Amino acid sequence: MRISISLRRALKTSIALTLLAGCSGGSPLVAPTVPQIPNSMLSRQQLVASERPIRTANFFRHDAKGKPLIFVSDESGNVVDIYLQSGKNKMVGQITGLSYPQGIATDTQDNLYIANSDASNVLVYAPPYTGSPKLILNDTGYYPQGVAISKKGLVAVVNSSCTASSCSLNSGSIAFYPANSTQACLTLVASSLLLPQSGAFDDKGNLYIASLSQNPIAEVKGGCNAKKIVMLTTANTLKAVYSIQIDKADQIAVLDAGADTVYAYSPPHKGALGSPVSTTPLTTSGSFPNSFAFLASGSDFYATQLPGSNGFADEYDFPAGGTPENSITVGGGPIGVAVTPPLIP
Repeated sequence: MRISISLRRALKTSIALTLLAGCSGGSPLVAPTVPQIPNSMLSRQQLVASERPIRTANFFRHDAKGKPLIFVSDESGNVVDIYLQSGKNKMVGQITGLSYPQGIATDTQDNLYIANSDASNVLVYAPPYTGSPKLILNDTGYYPQGVAISKKGLVAVVNSSCTASSCSLNSGSIAFYPANSTQACLTLVASSLLLPQSGAFDDKGNLYIASLSQNPIAEVKGGCNAKKIVMLTTANTLKAVYSIQIDKADQIAVLDAGADTVYAYSPPHKGALGSPVSTTPLTTSGSFPNSFAFLASGSDFYATQLPGSNGFADEYDFPAGGTPENSITVGGGPIGVAVTPPLIP
């Protein structure tokens, strides 16, 4: 049974609202039932996709070669759009023919990794992103939500609890792939992970995961030799963590969509992250922020905003936040965001 993107998005929203209710002193957290999708939502999804002109083949402008770029995955158009970081953020490329792309990431060679959700794989494109994928990482049986690459080239694919046959809320999984390998060396499944969303490696090769769990941040040490997924605690209450990154100081930064805020923490001690060392409030252009990616400088980041009418990729100062310094109007279903060159902790 194929789980539609509209159903999965509504499921995420349902879980986030349940988490918010639990955090505000309501009834204890329980796994929500899969919501029914109203016809109006389905027609809205189809309308957004039809409003946006989509090229039938990948393209990339030659004069953008070697320039700092921004990548945004658009699940409604099944594309990844490519923009310049400078000037008016002109659109200079597009990767088409995807299957509900979710999280994206780049490595030190400017390769782009796309969690190609409904195809159960991760596609790796080398610059200039116009040909066939350089690699296809097989993720059979799962819907990949996010992807992270360590500075040594180890790839982690974050899988939601949905599989190709069901959308159980019982567990999520993390699959590790050695550099340049298309087959996983290890897949860890954890019942405590509820719809994992994204991941990020620190400078020591430890992987941090964001999920829609009551304790929404987790850590995995050891890569292909990892033994377990450890859930981490925070001193402050997190509402709906969709995205996680590592900042320039090797701190764990998480985007809490329920609070329109990025919180940064020092590395964990005995399973605890403690209180945030910085709090970055976001004044959003869209309905709520979904993913973020630091620029190489570490002093700014771009965050995708799921749409009211259009989607946005907004640039914020870090850690000040506030009103966006810059805003790019993007496709109707922006999910992942990545940049070249990437920030290397």
